[in-house]
Amino acid sequence: MCDIKIKKMDFKIPTKFSVGGLDYRVEETGSLRYGEEYGHWDGSRCLILLAHRAGGEELSEERKAQTFFHELTHAVLDAMGEDELNENEQFIDAFSNLF
Repeated sequence: MCDIKIKKMDFKIPTKFSVGGLDYRVEETGSLRYGEEYGHWDGSRCLILLAHRAGGEELSEERKAQTFFHELTHAVLDAMGEDELNENEQFIDAFSNLF
């Protein structure tokens, strides 16, 4: 079995990336719907939105990165045609937390 070591990594959220032949943009915005969402994946526009604030508080860079990986997982599952898994937020959270 592997010895798992968890450490904080330096990660710069990209402004664009490709998944399954589609070119996505990543945009940061003040806040999203109802001020509670951290991020939003919009497959029809090939867009990931990341909030600076949610729940009345500024999001840390670590939280923004984790939100990016969450939304990226949606994009990957969409490219794979995994619609049922893509609607399973518990799976999305568990999978994206592995990054």
